[in-house]
Amino acid sequence: MRRNNHTIINVAIEPLGTRGGYGAAGRSEELYYYGTEPMVQVKLMGELLLLTSWERGTWDPKGNRWSDEFPPLMPTEVLRKLNDANPDALREEDEKLLTSRS
Repeated sequence: MRRNNHTIINVAIEPLGTRGGYGAAGRSEELYYYGTEPMVQVKLMGELLLLTSWERGTWDPKGNRWSDEFPPLMPTEVLRKLNDANPDALREEDEKLLTSRS
């Protein structure tokens, strides 16, 4: 999770034309032609986590440091781009992190 905020939940691979509706006779060959090799339809179900507080880090005000359990995982480049696009989207902790790593 430190490198990628995408999670694949399910992958389904099925031959084209199994549900009918592809061409007049339900045959995928009538709708697509990519040579003589068989084709499949792949469906990916995934999850993308966007700017959740645990990704951005949790500041421990009592210890005056980042939480050991939830340190900032998001690269500061992302926070900089977010700041350029919408400065109101940054939390006070995010701004401190940006200034400390400048």
